[in-house]
Amino acid sequence: MTTSPPEVIFSTVHGSTLYGLAHANSDRDVFTVTTSTRTKARHSVSLAEDGTQDDRVSLSWNRFLHNAMQGSHQSVEAMFSTQQIWNPKFLHLRPMILGTRIQGSDVFHRYERTIKAFAFGDFKRRRHACRLALNLSDLRSDGRFNPTLTPSQIDLVNRLANELEGRPLVGELFGETPSFIRRSIFRAPIQITDTQLTKRFRSLANENEQSQQKGSPDDQLEHP
Repeated sequence: MTTSPPEVIFSTVHGSTLYGLAHANSDRDVFTVTTSTRTKARHSVSLAEDGTQDDRVSLSWNRFLHNAMQGSHQSVEAMFSTQQIWNPKFLHLRPMILGTRIQGSDVFHRYERTIKAFAFGDFKRRRHACRLALNLSDLRSDGRFNPTLTPSQIDLVNRLANELEGRPLVGELFGETPSFIRRSIFRAPIQITDTQLTKRFRSLANENEQSQQKGSPDDQLEHP
């Protein structure tokens, strides 16, 4: 009996390309959801004609939905990607994806654990911690987020990852950092009235936006 190969339901760029953080030497990550019945992800690496390394992850539809609803950030990012390419045969599934909201204490706790773990890593992991904290802020308030960062958000996560690591970074992301440290980074105190990440990051993002508009030379940092 011949088994038909799995069909692609949709695919999206992923990783640094999706986040807006890719540079000339970045790999090209692709996340694909298929009709496969496999319960585990399939990984493959190939070399494109231009010399770029393609790192592909493939998940079955059921596993993808399960992982996303459990708060696996890779699947959540793929679900909310604005760069999805759909197989026309399966477009009837797209409204379900567009209408999905992902919330709940288990999801939030999983994000928080990942953020705290990444905060103790190298610059790239620390930046991921900051990025995930932005995403968590939107999950708490809206149940969705755009995984592609805006220029202001890119500046914010780079600044935080450059300046802080470990416990100080965790404190900054969760609104627990003393005001004198915040002043040294953002040039002005930030009033914290609620320790939830939603209000915390909206405050940080607003201040960062104002700093960019002023164009102060002191606020310009090199981004690796």
